[in-house]
Amino acid sequence: MKQKPDELPSILLISLDTLRADHLGCYGYPRHTSPYLDLWSKEATVFPQAFSQACLTLPSHMTIFTSLYPAAHDVGGKRKLNPQTPTLASILRNKGYQTRAYTGGAQVSKAYGFDQGFDLYSEEDPLLKDWDLSVLDQSILPWINEMNSTGQYFFCFFHTYRIHDPYIPPVPLDRIFDPTYSGPIKTTDLNDSGDYALHSPKRRGNFWKNVNRTDLRDRQHLKALYDGEIYYTDSVIHHLLTKINQNTHPRKYIVVITSDHGEEFQEHNSYLHRNIFDEVIHVPLLFLLPGNKKTTVIKDNLVALVDILPTLLGLLGISPETPTQGKNILAQSPDEKDETRIFSYKLSHKLNQMAIRTNQWKYIKNLLKNREELYDLKHDSQEQIN
Repeated sequence: MKQKPDELPSILLISLDTLRADHLGCYGYPRHTSPYLDLWSKEATVFPQAFSQACLTLPSHMTIFTSLYPAAHDVGGKRKLNPQTPTLASILRNKGYQTRAYTGGAQVSKAYGFDQGFDLYSEEDPLLKDWDLSVLDQSILPWINEMNSTGQYFFCFFHTYRIHDPYIPPVPLDRIFDPTYSGPIKTTDLNDSGDYALHSPKRRGNFWKNVNRTDLRDRQHLKALYDGEIYYTDSVIHHLLTKINQNTHPRKYIVVITSDHGEEFQEHNSYLHRNIFDEVIHVPLLFLLPGNKKTTVIKDNLVALVDILPTLLGLLGISPETPTQGKNILAQSPDEKDETRIFSYKLSHKLNQMAIRTNQWKYIKNLLKNREELYDLKHDSQEQIN
């Protein structure tokens, strides 16, 4: 029997591409990068130990949507998702949800099967075209307001590359965390060029060509620019959630905020996200739930992006259509100890690295270099001593 619209909450899944967990205040970062997410976290279920299954956008997001590890969904290169594989969107649509996605495309493109189950799948990232916080007022919010006014429950996926390199936060946020920098990294010209294709190869090349990758001061400034991107994106998410709250019955929806992977700043002699050390695979994961009025922190339990689908279905009382490799992470006690192993991979056209992680140990196998690494995380949380 079909359930009535008022029996199920709507769902907003937000993916902030390239956001590492330890650069948010609610995850212990001392810099004031995320005042609004920190505020929203006070009414959320927060998972301090959440990890991605890949260091790249495509396989990581496909894991979110299928609850399959990258080696199982096998999407990448020229391989797209098997049309017979259920996705979060297709499962919810079968249950009567209206489904839409507003994304940055590229590595989350329809070409890989990400649109399976969506009534509409947009690949135009609104946060890369305008500095105005009201940009969402012309895209996501009108549809959500329509769904609310008609009593229809919905699933909305919002993904943005805003935090991704090149780190060019809007003025004056390009100076907010490092106002005294006078080195070679220039963002003003890139900001004022009138070219809003922020992640075009040309603009990325122009950004990185001025970076001295071995200079500590340049590294500090890159982190400050990255944090400026987080600060801006934080204000946009606050704008979005506040507007939804104004037009929706309080907490008549579930909000999940997460990321596909983090970013490196030479912790292991590299920039961007090329490895599967914790600075890359440790991601934020917050659930804003109906009736949740204070923070619930799931302290020590290791959780993963592969768990998002079964957790959401568990909250809705919906059974997965096929077996999943994740689990319902809200079905266990917050104090329950969990030695679940977290698996993460680096793969593009082929599998390059793989890792297994517990609360204490991290094992990494580099298949290209035939090298093994083992870290005792309780005594070496930065993964420096093999």
